[in-house]
Amino acid sequence: FFKDFSKLILTQMDSENSADVVEVSELELVSRSLNLSFMSERNWNNAIKFAKELAGRNGVVVVFGSLYFTSQVRKTLVPD
Repeated sequence: FFKDFSKLILTQMDSENSADVVEVSELELVSRSLNLSFMSERNWNNAIKFAKELAGRNGVVVVFGSLYFTSQVRKTLVPD
């Protein structure tokens, strides 16, 4: 299922309480150790659009984060 999992995109919510995505450099080290390409995008809508483009029609986009964040992303990915 995840045999082609090769890209990690880090983003952040539109909140002043969010960690700055560019400052979370530990994830870059982890991604390198797992042989993943890594990118960061402060605008989460752009990050999701880019992930969908990379995944293509038959690919998978996996989203991790708070319940609030994942609910916002779900509204973007799954229309009512």
